[in-house]
Amino acid sequence: MPIVILSLGLQLLCIIHCIRNRNNNAWILGIIIGSLIGCLAYFIVEILPDLSRNRQVRAVQGQLVGRIDPERNIRAATQTLDLADTVANRLAMGDALCQRARHSEALDHYHVAESKSAFDDPAVLMRLADVNLELGQIDAALAALDRIPEGGTQSDRNKRHILRARLLEQRGDDRGALRLFEEILDRSTGDEVRCRTAAVRLRMGDKIGAASILREIEHRRRHTPKSVIAENEAMYGWARATLNEIGG
Repeated sequence: MPIVILSLGLQLLCIIHCIRNRNNNAWILGIIIGSLIGCLAYFIVEILPDLSRNRQVRAVQGQLVGRIDPERNIRAATQTLDLADTVANRLAMGDALCQRARHSEALDHYHVAESKSAFDDPAVLMRLADVNLELGQIDAALAALDRIPEGGTQSDRNKRHILRARLLEQRGDDRGALRLFEEILDRSTGDEVRCRTAAVRLRMGDKIGAASILREIEHRRRHTPKSVIAENEAMYGWARATLNEIGG
């Protein structure tokens, strides 16, 4: 009896999916006649390809693969680099190493990519700045950032501002970092800049200003997709705990 109920339930779900997505109506007959086999065939042909294109599903798949085989991306990047020593492949190799927190090794590959570039490539220089920040080499990171040509999309400019502000934080220049963070606060779609701005204000003794920003983050959180909150759990957890601590 449980198998019959399960079969009927799966058939119903597949038929509803077929109707809602306006798939070939011949599937409905196949699902009814084929029972579990028909449902399996429908899942493989119609549902599975859609899941593989879903960004959230791909992200979960990537996380699972990363836990099961953490060196997989490094091996793949190494094989690709062996076939062609290009700027793009050097960057991919560095990125794979950064994912495993092997920043010193990644820096070597980014430097090779830099030497192969015929111009000051923003993609290379941003990575050099990022990895030098991770290594605590602030002057080298700022030097790379200063070489990036002006322009690019607004998103690119925002990323450069955030990175420069983080470097100023590391130098102990909270006032300079705060100026840069607040410059892009209103045009930032995510909450990273808001959290960083609140943190700087707290260090500068401005609890009222920090609490105001943290309350805004809590408000925005109610309208933020759960997947985004899950990806940034530590950040949102810090914001909520800090707001409670300072009595916001």
